[in-house]
Amino acid sequence: MARRFMALTLPMFFFHGRIHISEALLLPSPPTSVEPHLHDKLRQAGFRRQDTAEEPDPHQRRVDERFRQSVRWTTVDVKEGIFSDSVVYRLGNGRLEARPPITLPRAELRVVVSMNMPRVEHYTLLEELSSMSPQVHVVIHCAAWDNTFATTYRDAGWTVVIESPQSSYSQYFRGTENVKYLTHIALFWNQLAPLNAFIVDDAQDGAPPNNEPHMMHPEYRSLSRTLHNMMTASSRPNFMYVLDRRRWWENLSMHPSPPQQVQLDIRCAYDEMSNPRREDDTWEYWLKNTLLRERRGHIPRVISPQSCASFVVSAARLREVMPSGDAFGRILERSQQTSCRDAGARFEVTWPWLFSTCDADRFFTSACAVDRGSCEMLGGPVEFPANASEYIKCD
Repeated sequence: MARRFMALTLPMFFFHGRIHISEALLLPSPPTSVEPHLHDKLRQAGFRRQDTAEEPDPHQRRVDERFRQSVRWTTVDVKEGIFSDSVVYRLGNGRLEARPPITLPRAELRVVVSMNMPRVEHYTLLEELSSMSPQVHVVIHCAAWDNTFATTYRDAGWTVVIESPQSSYSQYFRGTENVKYLTHIALFWNQLAPLNAFIVDDAQDGAPPNNEPHMMHPEYRSLSRTLHNMMTASSRPNFMYVLDRRRWWENLSMHPSPPQQVQLDIRCAYDEMSNPRREDDTWEYWLKNTLLRERRGHIPRVISPQSCASFVVSAARLREVMPSGDAFGRILERSQQTSCRDAGARFEVTWPWLFSTCDADRFFTSACAVDRGSCEMLGGPVEFPANASEYIKCD
């Protein structure tokens, strides 16, 4: 039964929605500003500058390798009305460092949002999260400033990171939301919240091009309430998906069959003439040597990954499965050694191998408290009732 379900849903898994290409994270050497006239826009919107990033002379910026492997961030505290500049350096061996350092507010739940550019008038989920509890902090990574942030959301407790535009000169990381997730973990290793959610911007609020949210039925169910229930659970989850998707791959093995490998790598767009696959660029090689080379502890034999991957992971689990924040940076470094056209595609189906320690053949019917704490999913991909108000229950 599981095999038949996999065969029916796999094409939907890989082709659903857009690919979240992060234009900002095809990252450049530090420009003189993140976005043309960004500081002027911020000042006109009533924001004031707090500090200044280090400014190498233009010639040094061109020849110094460390600036070639860096990215400028402008960090905006929306509620406090201030902004500051930093340079995030890729210093080698997985180490990322922001100068001047960036300090995030303390929080019990931090929601890291992968956004290219703002695309909707109201992000209801992010508004709800901001007003839900002072223990919840939202970090939005985007490529451009939109004055909507200053007008509609001025009272929102958000940190908005505007990242440098892409440049052919850059040797920073290419990828999709995986770069933002792993960059956050590596850079803010000493500031991780006890519970961390990683989501894409249209998880609950549909956006162009198809205006469809990643949640199946946001008219009935609230992701903000689900995240709040996880934060206040008697035993918080260590790793758990948070959307009510009906697209899963049940019982995915580390050693998929050749036809399965073709499906797993379909977004890589390998082609014998235009984009040949390297000998060391198989799916299994990538899994073992890119993702799991430094993975510690028990690694599940099979997993059941969810499409449109949005999930929570605890700081305790992050420190359990990897030796340091730099180790997550090294995953990013190794992920660049591929000819896969979509450098984030493989991450979307493999997060459970990195973060889960639950070795269960059946994702929905197994007891998996080691991952989920006192939270449980109320239904599987087929039998889950469409009009149910709750799809994850936490005691």
